[in-house]
Amino acid sequence: MANKVYILIIILLTAGIFAYIGWGESGSRQGIELQITPSPYTIQQSLERAKNALEAQNIPVTAEIAIADTDSNLPKAYLLLLNLPEAGELIAQNIETAGMLPIKIILWEDGPQSKLAFIKPELLAKHYNLDPQKTETIQLKLNKVTEDIIKQD
Repeated sequence: MANKVYILIIILLTAGIFAYIGWGESGSRQGIELQITPSPYTIQQSLERAKNALEAQNIPVTAEIAIADTDSNLPKAYLLLLNLPEAGELIAQNIETAGMLPIKIILWEDGPQSKLAFIKPELLAKHYNLDPQKTETIQLKLNKVTEDIIKQD
């Protein structure tokens, strides 16, 4: 039961964050910035590629959440919660980051293709006065995952 409550809280926080910062291409509102990357693949292909890329980088997916119901008219979207040890250490360093962490990747439909995004860890470091080396490590891992998702086979 506690896990369901935890996941619900994360979903609500994430929905609020993305609603607040918007889905625009700039990906920036009030100092929070998303790294948004278009994918040449469909949402389902991008999701599978993301899971494969994360597995290849030894980054466990704590939860995969379908944000839009497949029966609705809304674009399909998925939220992946990642289990990065560096993120857990950052939460312990500053409890205010708990709403922004764990690290999340969101994927959504954009016509026949898709997009993926995550909040830039270096901005979390700056905003919450976190260890820049840990957030840099997270950024590098997420960049590699992103490259693996969008690369042409």
